[in-house]
Amino acid sequence: MVDSHNEPRIFEHSPNLVCICVDKIDPGITTGRIFTYYNSEPVFFYSIDQIFLILDHFFDDIDFPQASTKTRGFLEGKTANLSLIPTKSGKVMSWQDLTGNNGVLATFLLHVIYRQNSTWQGNLKWVEKNKTRAFQSDIEFMDLVNAAIAEK
Repeated sequence: MVDSHNEPRIFEHSPNLVCICVDKIDPGITTGRIFTYYNSEPVFFYSIDQIFLILDHFFDDIDFPQASTKTRGFLEGKTANLSLIPTKSGKVMSWQDLTGNNGVLATFLLHVIYRQNSTWQGNLKWVEKNKTRAFQSDIEFMDLVNAAIAEK
């Protein structure tokens, strides 16, 4: 783990701060809830893949952090079956409310600083262990989440 004085920081005033609550893991399926400042109700995810889809849409919606590339694909714009985070009403949750949510298995605070090269770079804090790690890609983010849950 990183020395505490050199540890990456999670900025509470960042508009894109996200609380990820992991509630259940079945073989190959991770389920839980996502909380943001913009919605008092959680958005549920049913796989790690959905976390990326939900949050990429969220970051696009608040335009922060801006993506350095445009997503293209066969299913472009097809989000009908995906729970999305409404942001139009502005911030409705405080820092205390956001960080007061807990997952059954683990709780993470995610701060994506950049979306460059079609991937995320940022910091992930494992709340229960008070450990924060920087990550440079989506895969590294997934590895940190999976390692934390496996350690539990």
